[in-house]
Amino acid sequence: MLDEDIEIERRFVVLVEGPLFRPADQDYIASRLLYQSAHRGFLWVKLQTFEKYCKCALLLRKEKARVEPQHIQAFLQAT
Repeated sequence: MLDEDIEIERRFVVLVEGPLFRPADQDYIASRLLYQSAHRGFLWVKLQTFEKYCKCALLLRKEKARVEPQHIQAFLQAT
């Protein structure tokens, strides 16, 4: 890799970590605190945390997120 490519990759990682990874860590801590206080809201915060971690992972791996209608339908039928 060229130095320029390494710098671009570094900036990309910093860009992804800022708005997604750090808030996901904060949401994780909040969900743990809500769980320990027996608050039902912890489930919602936990789902937000999971979503942010997934988005971060997809972006860092440079993958596209595709949701097929049949997957949604199968999920809804299973619940």
